[in-house]
Amino acid sequence: MNRDALGQELPPQVLAWLAEAHPDTWDAVARDVALRLGRILLSVEGRSRADRAALLVTTTSPALATILPGLPWRSWGAYTVAEALASYFALHGAERDLRRRLAGHVGQTPRPAA
Repeated sequence: MNRDALGQELPPQVLAWLAEAHPDTWDAVARDVALRLGRILLSVEGRSRADRAALLVTTTSPALATILPGLPWRSWGAYTVAEALASYFALHGAERDLRRRLAGHVGQTPRPAA
């Protein structure tokens, strides 16, 4: 897992708390972050280039800023998004779980962070 990439997606307090956490906890947090980002990507799938460009310009997520330009402009789905996120975060073996979890949320807008 790429802890540096994950750390860029987390508030400093969470990252500090994770410093002493078990590797399984890091993995669970990374999968949750990937799932949330995947839902954001799927929420703009099939929309206009302007909508996708707006997400790219407004996102504060380094992962989304890196992944979004590499996705096909016509369409993508849970498979493509899961593969891209698993690769970005180096979540080896997580692709199937992410695909399954994302496939149930295609077209749903994620809830904003609290």
